Amino acid sequence: MEVQAALDQLMVQNNITVIVIAHRLATIRKVDRIFYMSNDGLEGTVIAEEGSFDQLIAKGGLFAVMARSQGAAPSSEEGPTLRDAPATQQEENEDDYPNQILSEEEIAKLEEEVPRTERQSVPIEELAEWEMQRTQVGPLRLLKLNKRYVWALLLALLGSLIAGAVAPVNTILLGKLLMSCANYESVKFFFPDVAEDDLKSDMKLYAPLFIVIAFACFVGWVLQFFYGFAGEHLTTKIRIMLFGQILRQDMSFFDTPSRDAGTLSGMLSGDCEAIHQLCGQSIGLKIQTVCTILIGIIIGLVYQWKLGLIAMACLPLIVFAVLFEQMLMSGLNDGKKAMAMTRW
Repeated sequence: MEVQAALDQLMVQNNITVIVIAHRLATIRKVDRIFYMSNDGLEGTVIAEEGSFDQLIAKGGLFAVMARSQGAAPSSEEGPTLRDAPATQQEENEDDYPNQILSEEEIAKLEEEVPRTERQSVPIEELAEWEMQRTQVGPLRLLKLNKRYVWALLLALLGSLIAGAVAPVNTILLGKLLMSCANYESVKFFFPDVAEDDLKSDMKLYAPLFIVIAFACFVGWVLQFFYGFAGEHLTTKIRIMLFGQILRQDMSFFDTPSRDAGTLSGMLSGDCEAIHQLCGQSIGLKIQTVCTILIGIIIGLVYQWKLGLIAMACLPLIVFAVLFEQMLMSGLNDGKKAMAMTRW
């Protein structure tokens, strides 16, 4: 209301020309001349109606229908105009505009200018909640958005598989090396020359293999950099799409309390970054963990199937313990945030 009062004072008291592009017709009640723009399929955008607020209401044209739908004009043309009504009455009419009843002719005329759909008849709060519940964003949709950088995701996936296979393969070489050392200790008292030759031969075999594993580990971690590369481009694309959709919304879209400037700015920064985290290093770590577990189980079953079965039986308990720990940490963080909010 302060902005509206300042605008009215600027138009009335100062001898200057003010051009107002209005989304809400209540803001242009006191202007001298109103141009109602209409989009014609043949001629393009044209001035359909012109005049003061009262003149356009008296004509009963498209502007009058739109004004009544917004509660900016009385439902009866014979009644007093809101331009001459007290401020309190104007506020009441402005607040009660959803209860205005239009005739069938007025609705048909308005639909010709501004087509309505079934979704537009639903309250904005219910529609927003319904859209959030029905909208499901799966990994395939994110992959389609980032299809230009699928090659980067494939390289990152290869890096996760390599990094996940390093630890189980390393245990095999480490076990072989420990076995060679144990054989050397048991044989050197009886056949020192043979034991030393066998140990040197094993060292010449396993030392280069450890270097190969180290190099594979390095390559695997470097390739996982492409998760961040693809994630940054995906985040940028989603932010551009989201910002474009925000700019295209009508003024009524921002009337919902959860759609103020701060919330939308946080959505652009926080929610898009959350998608980056989902498709970035976190998913790479999960793939790497699954690869490590599967290869470890296969190696266990090959070398000692009984021990491998025992490890498989204990795996659900380990997963449950990790999930329980994450739930506790999440609850602890939520408690800290709640305490911080109460302090403020």
